[in-house]
Amino acid sequence: MSRPSLRALALGLVALAPATLAADTLQVPAEFPTIQAALDAASAGDTVLVADGVYKGPGNRDLNPLGKDLVIRSVNGPTRTTIDAEGTSTEPYRGFVFENGETRATVLEGFTITGGATLPGAVNDQFNGGAVIIRSSSPTIRNCHFVANSSGCWGGAVYSGDTGESGLPATPVIENCLFEGNYTDDDGGGFFTWSFQQTTERTIIRNSVFINNGAAVTGGAITDFGSNGLLIENVTVVGNAALFGSGLNVGNAIIRNSIFWGNGGDDLQLWGSANLAHCNVQGGIVPGPGNVSVQPSFAADGYHLRPGSPMVDAGVRVTNGATEDIDGQARVFGRAPDIGADELRWHEAEVSMP
Repeated sequence: MSRPSLRALALGLVALAPATLAADTLQVPAEFPTIQAALDAASAGDTVLVADGVYKGPGNRDLNPLGKDLVIRSVNGPTRTTIDAEGTSTEPYRGFVFENGETRATVLEGFTITGGATLPGAVNDQFNGGAVIIRSSSPTIRNCHFVANSSGCWGGAVYSGDTGESGLPATPVIENCLFEGNYTDDDGGGFFTWSFQQTTERTIIRNSVFINNGAAVTGGAITDFGSNGLLIENVTVVGNAALFGSGLNVGNAIIRNSIFWGNGGDDLQLWGSANLAHCNVQGGIVPGPGNVSVQPSFAADGYHLRPGSPMVDAGVRVTNGATEDIDGQARVFGRAPDIGADELRWHEAEVSMP
């Protein structure tokens, strides 16, 4: 009897491979009554797909993927899909908890998260991250709106720190997100981060807007206490307030193509140390190439650009930089990236294209 070829053996093994190896899509509420029920049933690589609606109550708050790298996505985006944690300072609840070593392959996309709150207090994670707490994990959070969340200590909306049991560094990616009306009794009205583990990765915030957030002490929008540093790219920070650093309180940060304007509470839009390039900072031109201090000319919503804005085509192209703006539209549209989260797309007649 002739010996089977290697190709035949390989084809036979493929035919015997279990179908369960393929990634699944788990639908809420069509197949699972709550988001957590779908997360519990999912395997690494699966997608939990959430239909339009407002999700609240047990099973739809304090949501935890349990260390599985999953995609957690809404069908139609944050304006159609809301997680209302219904938390208070006496009965605290969050939207999401990442604390089991989730990597950047874990993606949270397309939700409004509101009503998250922690207990009042300090120097303990129970008081951190009103909407989302990230502990020794590094998820990717994309196209989410964080609205009216609060915390007792760090991160009115989102907290990220090397404080989980895995001991891994916390270096999440935040992109195309809106932080509005969040507040903390201490530092980082919208976002707080620190990461002291040795790593070549930085926490990244890009194509995002921080508007009308507040902190009682530092960083009305963002506070970074970490030594690994923060990369901020095409971010608009407007209308925030804090005692120190009305916009940002950062250390070892790299900031590109960003706007810091109209933040109040002290006379410093930025507090701490940062390397800025092609940024617009109210109150005087800060050192660095391409930095300006000029009225950005916002539309009525306070962060989209008007035609003729001096921010148009005033940024710098960045290697491995952002390819979309806050609205998910392609960046770059003109000769160079626009400064800020918005890439203006209705100005062809005003720009001499190369």
